Formats: sequence, C-alpha cells, structure tokens
Amino acid sequence: MAPSRKRLLGYLAVAIAAAYLATCAFFYSVFVRGPDAIVAVMNNAPMAVFMVLPFRALWNHARGGDLEKGDVAPEFTLPRQDGAGSVSLAEFRERKPVALIFGSYT
Repeated sequence: MAPSRKRLLGYLAVAIAAAYLATCAFFYSVFVRGPDAIVAVMNNAPMAVFMVLPFRALWNHARGGDLEKGDVAPEFTLPRQDGAGSVSLAEFRERKPVALIFGSYT
C-alpha cells in the first residue's frame, strides 16, 4: 500500500473516532440536561445511532446520581396532580414516611 494511501486511511480513522466521541459527548450532555431535552433529541435521532453508541453506559453515568442507600433524600417541590398548588418533601420530613415511585407511562 502506498504511503499516501496509508496516511489517508489514518486520517479517516482519526476522523471517524473523533466523530464517534463527539456524538457520545453530545448525547451525554443531553442526558444531563433532563427529560425535556432528552425527549426532544431522542425523538429525532436516527435508529442507526441506537445501534452504534453505548447508550446504557452514557445514561447510567449521566443520570445515576450520587445517593447511596440510607442517604437523606434531597429537597424537591413538585406540582400537585390536580393543579392546586405544589407539594414539597419538606412538608413530610420527620412526620410521615414517603414513597417515591418512578416509572414510564409510555
């Protein structure tokens, strides 16, 4: 193989690796931003991306958090389902047990 062809293949390999890493970094940054950004991007992502990128590892690292078993839950406030105000975790702290249930309704 001619030296110029080897050099060209080397540049191509570096370009493909750089594009792969940049795409991984982009999706990681989307996962960190939250549900609205995730939905907006994932609805428009081509199916081939799901077969090539390590989505599980990116997702687990970006959304994993740093709470351990036994840690106190961080404070949060959420809107009530009936739209009448909001509810805060502080309202229940030290008074009632709270069960947080997360799921997908899709």
